[in-house]
Amino acid sequence: MTCPQCEYTEGMVRTMPNLKPIVKKTVVDEIINSVVEMAKSGKIQPGNRFPSERTLADQWQVSRASVSEAMRALAFSNIVTIKPGDGIYLNEIPFDAMEAGMTTKNTSLMREQSDLLECLKARRALEGQIAQLAAIRATEEDIATLQSHMDKMLAHLSDSEEDLKIYVAEDFAFHQAVAQAAQNPYLYKAINAIWQATHRWIYRMTVISAGRAEITSQEHSAIFGAIKERDPAAADRAVEIHLQRIMNRYQDYFDTQTQEKNEPKRRKKSQDALAGK
Repeated sequence: MTCPQCEYTEGMVRTMPNLKPIVKKTVVDEIINSVVEMAKSGKIQPGNRFPSERTLADQWQVSRASVSEAMRALAFSNIVTIKPGDGIYLNEIPFDAMEAGMTTKNTSLMREQSDLLECLKARRALEGQIAQLAAIRATEEDIATLQSHMDKMLAHLSDSEEDLKIYVAEDFAFHQAVAQAAQNPYLYKAINAIWQATHRWIYRMTVISAGRAEITSQEHSAIFGAIKERDPAAADRAVEIHLQRIMNRYQDYFDTQTQEKNEPKRRKKSQDALAGK
């Protein structure tokens, strides 16, 4: 028996129609989907508190780290609320919104969003302290190095691919130079690990956000100016403003991505409703 819709070459099946892509799920994806299914079926109700992460890990027979990562992703999507020292609670979420926002395709985006924003929070905690120390400890050579990176960034503000690559490289080098100027090797190692985890996102956001290089160069100028003027408080404020704006830009990007992923499904539901299905 042969498939009438398949294409054959010398008796071998070359293509088969209507095959759905196979989505590789991780343990975290499975946990997220499990929580959503329990909420949709009514097994857990809005306001209910979940068991501890350790208990959930035992019941699901997974690692506690996987449970923690899944719950952070759910919290970023406002499905649950994490109250430190208290517990994790299910939020009141309309069924349609939950169904649209929690498709298998979206779980990886949620986890990526969660990881990135956690990295940015860690950056904020460390870089503020680093900038303050740099304002106190920077040598004249450090100041000259920072000025050099600033000059190179300002010289490559266009949206051409080559300029963007150079700008992002100098952006990274500028922050490394600030950390070097702080003269604390432990802080430098800690922040460098975080930069490595987020570096590809810096390039991606610079590429897709028209005019972003010019905006961030102004933020870098404020950081540099505070360090040059030996003003630790101003350096800390400048870093806070810089990283908060980065977090806002990333949040806007993820919100847009989620809306675009959900739009075909919303459109189909509207069409079905109009057709009386």
